Amino acid sequence: MIRLAHPYMLLLLLALPAFTAMFSRADRKRRLALERFAASGRTQIDVAHRRWKRICVLAAVVSLILALSRPMWMESSNAPHENTGDVVFLLDVSRSMLSADAAPTRLGRAKSIIGDLVGKLHGERMALVAFAGVPAIQCPLTIDREFFDAMLERAAPDSVARGGTRIGDAIQFSLDSVFDDVVRARKQLVILTDGGDQDSFPVPAAQTALTKGIQLLVIGIGDDENGALVPTSELDPTPILYHGEQVRTKLDDGLLRAMAAGSGVYLNAGANMLNATGIYQQFIARSTRPRGGENESSAAEWLLLFAIALLTGETLLSDRRARAVALALVLIVNLAAQTPTEWVSKGNAAYRDGHWEVAADSYEMAARSTPVLPQVYFNMGAALYRVQRYGAASDAFGQAAAAALGTRLEATSKLGQANCAYREAIDAPPSESQRLMRRVLSQYNDLSAIPDARFNAEVVRQRLADLQKRLSANAPAPPLANRKVYGPHDIVQRGGVPQAVRRQSVDRDW
Repeated sequence: MIRLAHPYMLLLLLALPAFTAMFSRADRKRRLALERFAASGRTQIDVAHRRWKRICVLAAVVSLILALSRPMWMESSNAPHENTGDVVFLLDVSRSMLSADAAPTRLGRAKSIIGDLVGKLHGERMALVAFAGVPAIQCPLTIDREFFDAMLERAAPDSVARGGTRIGDAIQFSLDSVFDDVVRARKQLVILTDGGDQDSFPVPAAQTALTKGIQLLVIGIGDDENGALVPTSELDPTPILYHGEQVRTKLDDGLLRAMAAGSGVYLNAGANMLNATGIYQQFIARSTRPRGGENESSAAEWLLLFAIALLTGETLLSDRRARAVALALVLIVNLAAQTPTEWVSKGNAAYRDGHWEVAADSYEMAARSTPVLPQVYFNMGAALYRVQRYGAASDAFGQAAAAALGTRLEATSKLGQANCAYREAIDAPPSESQRLMRRVLSQYNDLSAIPDARFNAEVVRQRLADLQKRLSANAPAPPLANRKVYGPHDIVQRGGVPQAVRRQSVDRDW
């Protein structure tokens, strides 16, 4: 299927009638001028010759406009892609996953399996989606292992807004909102659950994933024979009662096997650990190595060559040779520009190497295309934050939040904005700092659902109290401690704050 990278360029075709009318009028005036200039009435004008010149120019203009729109299509390739991939983990956090037939619990065992699998990844992006009655993105696609581990550790039944088990909804949510359009060597969906779906049609959803080329690995957690009692909560092991009877849950082995029917893979982990190395090598890394990949090709270069050939032929019949050179140079400059995907890849590489200015510039170039993924703005904000350009970083986070309405990335971006405001507040004069700190505190309070925001709010309250004491006593402000720059996900810290947590910022390879 052919798509246009810059379809708005086709609007230039609307100027063709104007070009045609302009040429006709110019030719008519030239003919009349030549007839008046000739001493005799025998001046001959080669109409066919001039008509071919005009056809060459108009055809070249059309070719240039089509080249500017950059027609693209997917082309099969026998050569395998480089070893890249996306692995999205769907983690069941329903209350039944708190059952203790797998030590320490089914949820704890599932987390351990995910942690072991992530440790075997080699360059793949990873994402985490927690689900019960509804799904929720805990970690978007990223290559930041530390952030993923932190989000995995926090995954719990309260990570989602509603209880229950709707596996089909979680699969469809991942297809629509987690996987992106970046071409990768493989895309894998790993589901860890005890089954027990509540009419969300998981089998059709799994088949939809397979038809889209996404490999499916289903891992069943729990005892499928005796099962286990469902506790009230993580902290309360008292079994749940339903109509006066204790609720017992078993691994729904039949449903999970049906989900993996076809080209999917089902592993019954039961109450045991799995060999992460074997799973990675057999079911993840090997899933697309034997097959050919797809490369995105463009006809822009061929259209450019065709336009240059037409203009070259026209210049052989015209003394205005500079026109063809100018048009060719304009197009060459445009085609030499990198695509948004290339700019994002360049930014990710620079970010990993610590060249944050280069990363920020690369993300900014990617953001000039449309439509722009909110993660591109988020990456830009993260890079600008690293180089202490807090105002620009806040603007980038704001754009990410606006483009990611209703997703977890929106709240994370707003947390980045609040952290930027905090950094600017501590650099302001005491009276101004107090006013800005109160505004920052309000921002953190609005994000109280995020543990980091609650922690940060407590830090700001302590700073406000200290600042108020200094202003009341008119005492000189002591030097601020631990003023190290962290990423947008990091907890803002102060010397002496107990249980401060340090964490690296997130780098996304979109």
